[in-house]
Amino acid sequence: MRSTAFLRMGSMSGSLIAISVGAAVTEPAVFDHVIVAVVVTMAMSAVIAVSVVKTSGVKRTNFFISFFHSLQEDFSPFVADVITHLLDGLFPGLRLLPEIADRDRLGRYVAHFNARDFDAIRAMIADDVRLELVNRTRLKGKAEVSRYFGNYSKISDWHLVTGQVDGRPAILVFDPNEPSGRPKYFMLLNWSADKLAIIRDFRHAAYVIDAAEWVVDRG
Repeated sequence: MRSTAFLRMGSMSGSLIAISVGAAVTEPAVFDHVIVAVVVTMAMSAVIAVSVVKTSGVKRTNFFISFFHSLQEDFSPFVADVITHLLDGLFPGLRLLPEIADRDRLGRYVAHFNARDFDAIRAMIADDVRLELVNRTRLKGKAEVSRYFGNYSKISDWHLVTGQVDGRPAILVFDPNEPSGRPKYFMLLNWSADKLAIIRDFRHAAYVIDAAEWVVDRG
């Protein structure tokens, strides 16, 4: 038996939040998922309203970033997508915060790396940071991963640039003697809140970029 349900979103007034979304639901199970998404969105809207008044910009941004990252871990893709779109309707631009923050951190990481300021980078990484030097080794913890930065400090065949690989924010590594050439390889970073949690470096798997679509960030 097919059923169709429509949820309509309205406005927000004081502590009362009325949510609007137009969604055609053809299965009861899907409708249940939508209800979960709406309930979570209502609760988050109240938290957001309070946080705007009571927390600083940096703490507020970090909270929202953690929330959007946790959506992917704690809910099904469908529910996470509905919550994201509902919140985006109530608070335009909110869902862009993680992407903006990740790009900002990626830019700072690259700037420190190119300046060989590895102490500044060590301050950015989590205590339980994990590194995968693809095709070579895996390291875990700040002490072990620090050796990785030490190795890079001893060589000069690299220049890092922010960009994208297959649509994902990435670090493209060029030969400093051929800055307008193709990147030699790339790195991927994952963040947990405001700390660097995972590094994947393809220096020893340079062939991977040959099959990837890449682009350098402009501006």
